[in-house]
Amino acid sequence: MQISGEATEEAILKVWKKLVLLLHPDKLQSLDDDTKAKGAEALHEVHAAKEELRQRAQQACAQVPVPPTRGSAPRCLNATPGARKYEISWMLPEVQDPKAPIEKYE
Repeated sequence: MQISGEATEEAILKVWKKLVLLLHPDKLQSLDDDTKAKGAEALHEVHAAKEELRQRAQQACAQVPVPPTRGSAPRCLNATPGARKYEISWMLPEVQDPKAPIEKYE
């Protein structure tokens, strides 16, 4: 699609729309079969490129949470087979992000 890496979502969408209009099968009806096939392949590549750019933008925006730290070693409360019960504890982080608060559950 010949777009720079810093292109905005709007710029990508604008170029994509131009290419889709140019390569649309209805626009290629008057051409020979070989050109129609190449146009269909190019249209497929344009759609694939847009999808790849969308996925990369989503991955760039994704935030991976900090893994929790263990409070104490797991403790077996009931060792009966079929009814085992464990107690596991985690430490709350010292600083919390107001956009993604962590609540203490009992």
